[in-house]
Amino acid sequence: MVNEYLQTMTMNIPKICIDIAPFIGEPWRLWFHYSMANCGKFNISYSYAIETEWEKWFYRNTQVCRLSKDNIRLFISNTIADLDLLTSSFKFFDIPEEEQTWYKKIKEHIFLKYNSPKLLINNILKLTNKHFDINFKYDSYLDNKSFELPNIGIYQFIVEENIRRIGIYNEVIKYGNENLFK
Repeated sequence: MVNEYLQTMTMNIPKICIDIAPFIGEPWRLWFHYSMANCGKFNISYSYAIETEWEKWFYRNTQVCRLSKDNIRLFISNTIADLDLLTSSFKFFDIPEEEQTWYKKIKEHIFLKYNSPKLLINNILKLTNKHFDINFKYDSYLDNKSFELPNIGIYQFIVEENIRRIGIYNEVIKYGNENLFK
C-alpha cells in the first residue's frame, strides 16, 4: 500500500528521494527512485517491467537493457549525488588440476539437483566460496577492494556481474555529480 500510495496516488505531489546509494541489490531497483519522485524517462508504470528487462539481461537472454552502463543516462534525470565512485577491481589466478576437477564435479552435482538458473548460480557460488574460503558475491563491488579469484566459470560470471553493477552505479553517480552544483 505504501508503494502504491507514493507512486501512483500522489503523482502530483513533488517528492525527493534520498538514499545512500542509487540501488541496493539488483540495479533495476533504482527505478523506484525515479518512479516515486515522478521523474526520469523510463516510461514504465510498474516495477515488474524493468525487473523483467533486467532479468533477461542478467541471464544473457538479451544484449540490450535500459539499465546498462551505456544506456542508463538516457533514462535518468533530476539526479544529484555527492557519493564517491566505486573502485573495486578483479583479477583471476589459475588453479591446480585437482581444484578444476573438484569444480567440474560440484557443477555436475548442482546441475543434477537444480534446474533454475538462480538456484544453479547461487548454489555453485555458495559451495565454491566455502571450498576456496572466499566471500565473493554479487555486491562485492561495493567493498572498493581488489579481488583475486580462482579462474573458474562461476567467478567469471559473478565478476562480470560486479563489473556491470559498478558501471551502472558509477554512471548514475557521475551524472549526479555533474548536476551537484548546477
